[in-house]
Amino acid sequence: LVKKFRYDNRRNLKKLNEVGKLQFKNISPKSTNHEEYDSLILVSLEQKMRRLKNHYGSNILANQLVQKFYKEAYLINDSSYSLDYTIMTSDETILATHWGFCDSTWYYFLFPTMEGREWYRYSCGKILINYLINQSINEGNSYFDFTIGNESYKKYWCNSEIKLYSYRKARSIIGYYYLGWIYVFEYIKRNKYALSLWKNFKSYYISRNKKL
Repeated sequence: LVKKFRYDNRRNLKKLNEVGKLQFKNISPKSTNHEEYDSLILVSLEQKMRRLKNHYGSNILANQLVQKFYKEAYLINDSSYSLDYTIMTSDETILATHWGFCDSTWYYFLFPTMEGREWYRYSCGKILINYLINQSINEGNSYFDFTIGNESYKKYWCNSEIKLYSYRKARSIIGYYYLGWIYVFEYIKRNKYALSLWKNFKSYYISRNKKL
């Protein structure tokens, strides 16, 4: 890790400890005792939905079937891997959470969430990642996999990268239209200016329809 990055992480960790009692807790849901998980996963979903709406203007988590997957993932019966759900709190406030999986060799970083707002300046997500990596090492995992996505924060932690490729081919007129929309939305997600225009247009469109 870059020296300045390590320093900033330690400084933010110190500030958080001055604000309140900072704790990390691993939630291990079971089919017979899952009340705590049921309540906390709702907080994670709310945090992620708020961030998706603010950054992309859309929210796939609004779909009840998608929410159900995260709510009931602990019911999957497979002994080859286990669900890992960790929360970071300051007193009674949930600052950040992570929902992922691990086996004897790999830890899969999949679904991180953060409270944001007045807590954003403490970089709570990075502090939780640091905790998860250390926990993964202590558990004997050989690899910490950040999975897909080119989010900028991952570059501080990764020492290797696997290139993933996809190929799409339209086979009908409808397919060409579909691919066109896919390419447009992928460009919008990559381009900050285009993303800002899209969010403003969507906000205007929604507010205009409410007035009608």
